[in-house]
Amino acid sequence: MKFSDVSARIGKDVFITNSTGWQSPVFRAAIQPLRYKNKMYLGGVYTEVGKAKYDYFLYIGPPDHDISRLSSDSRIIDSSGRGFTVDHCETVYYKNAPFYIWAIVRETNGI
Repeated sequence: MKFSDVSARIGKDVFITNSTGWQSPVFRAAIQPLRYKNKMYLGGVYTEVGKAKYDYFLYIGPPDHDISRLSSDSRIIDSSGRGFTVDHCETVYYKNAPFYIWAIVRETNGI
């Protein structure tokens, strides 16, 4: 099983770009609003019961686009044109090989 088998069904087209104009090839990833109440990956800040903030998003993408190595001026751009910066990310392994990368990303304005 490959991540691309899953992302073809649940993901959307995204690409990575930076301020110099460089752009990655388009690939599939899932970016969804982060809805959990204990934001332990964001400094341990708790939200009020029933209130969700949509400035943070969960990213799940392929391991061949390693977003952990992006420069500070890099952005992940989704198919609707929204840009995201990476706050925290980790690689998930399956049978000792990278399977996917998950990250907490934040929506940004422009590059």
